This record gives sequence, structure tokens and C-alpha cells, in this order.
Amino acid sequence: MILEKWLENHDIKKMFIEDFKIYLSEYEKEDSDKLLRDRDFEKLEFEFQWVSYVIETYHNDDKEKCKYIEAQVELEYEDDSLARYGANYDFDGKKINDYFEIS
Repeated sequence: MILEKWLENHDIKKMFIEDFKIYLSEYEKEDSDKLLRDRDFEKLEFEFQWVSYVIETYHNDDKEKCKYIEAQVELEYEDDSLARYGANYDFDGKKINDYFEIS
């Protein structure tokens, strides 16, 4: 399957975790709540929920189809769900968007 080959070629888990660490470092600098303030980052667990191939027209003014790969993980710390992080990638493996939702 083409999607599975893309995931293998781009090492989606490694790429995704690296992108999340960058996102989290910026989030922790800017956010006053400090989600992980007293937590050991090494104990943070990433449970991959899904990876999908998306075709949409919603965000394009010219109604051209926007195509990308999207992945999402649930972040858990000591068996508690903290948040979800998701990212969208183009077919070259470049991140084009990401999002973070606190549970």
C-alpha cells in the first residue's frame, strides 16, 4: 500500500516525535499553565491514535483539493491522558500544520 510505504520511508514516528518536542518547547515558553511543569518528560508516553491520508477542499479558496498525511497521538503521563497532538505532512515529509489539544 502506498501510504504504508510513505510511512516507512519517512519514519513517521521519529519525525512526529521530533516535531512534537519542538512544538512542546515553544508551548512551554509561551503558555502560563505549563502543562508539563512538574513532570518528567521521559515519563511522557505517546500512544499513536491514527495516521491517515486526507483529501479536502475546505481550506482552499479556489476549491482545489488539498492532500496530506495526518497523524495524531494521545499524550499520557502516569496513566493519565494529558493532551492530543496532531500534525499534517506533505508528500515530501515536510510538516505543513500541527495542533495541540489539552484533555
